[in-house]
Amino acid sequence: MRGLLDLAHHIHRGPRVSMQLRRTKWRVRALLYGRDLAEVHRFMQSTGVLRDIVQAYPRLYEKVYRPYLVCGLSPRQRARLICGHYQLACDYLSDAQLRAIHQHQGLNLCTVAAGAQPYTTRLRYVDQFEKEGEWTLELLCPLGKRVYCASFSLIGQNSHDLGVVIGCLQGPSLQTEEGREQIKHLTKTLHGLRPKALMIILVQLLGSKLGVKRLYGVRNAGHAYHCILNKRARVQMDYDAFWTELGGDLVQGRLAELPLHPHRRAPDEIKSHKRSQYARRYALIDDLQVQIREQMGALSNSVDYR
Repeated sequence: MRGLLDLAHHIHRGPRVSMQLRRTKWRVRALLYGRDLAEVHRFMQSTGVLRDIVQAYPRLYEKVYRPYLVCGLSPRQRARLICGHYQLACDYLSDAQLRAIHQHQGLNLCTVAAGAQPYTTRLRYVDQFEKEGEWTLELLCPLGKRVYCASFSLIGQNSHDLGVVIGCLQGPSLQTEEGREQIKHLTKTLHGLRPKALMIILVQLLGSKLGVKRLYGVRNAGHAYHCILNKRARVQMDYDAFWTELGGDLVQGRLAELPLHPHRRAPDEIKSHKRSQYARRYALIDDLQVQIREQMGALSNSVDYR
């Protein structure tokens, strides 16, 4: 318990009154949720790379007692999800990959040929999305600015049960002219593929490389921010409608089960004047799959499921 109490100075540093208040709150919560916080603390101290991760992101501990990944979880469930994600991460990725993901520049996954200047994708830990998942897959414009992102966590007991839960999908605002134009331009350069659909495809391709057996997306009622009584935190996107468009199954109250692989139309299902566009789109997806397999296979501990 003493170790948990001492973490207050590491998580909330500084002499300001606000920091002193946060340290006091942490100590109270350490007493209230001591068993679950201790479980996460012990696990994150079990290897050198995990110690480095939690040293860089000490607020990771706060996820135990705050809304996290799926609305309605108990502190014990959150603690086990956090430990489970990092255990699977250690099983499937090398230390070098884990360190890259938890550095600011992230781990580059692939280059998306979208117009004259390519977009890039990277996988990293992003504080902004700490409630929606452990990792965030970002699509970056040629200037390096994030355009779209999907946050998710690994779940499961072992390689036969490996799953992914997508807790967040964000992109340009449809409420602004700039956002609408950005989406329109990117959709055109992606041969008619919507950018938010591309983000799910990228998660599917990454999951395929890791051998994921289950893929879920949070529903409207399951989003982490659905638990927060704050109007500014309201979820703008209709997740239920989007998952349904992708062929997702909404049988669960807070999660939708999604297809493991990108859907491809048969040639006779595509109008003749659209076939060349679809051919370019599928060639783009094939290229992304090759890039991700090569990048993740370079240093990975994972089994190749091809």
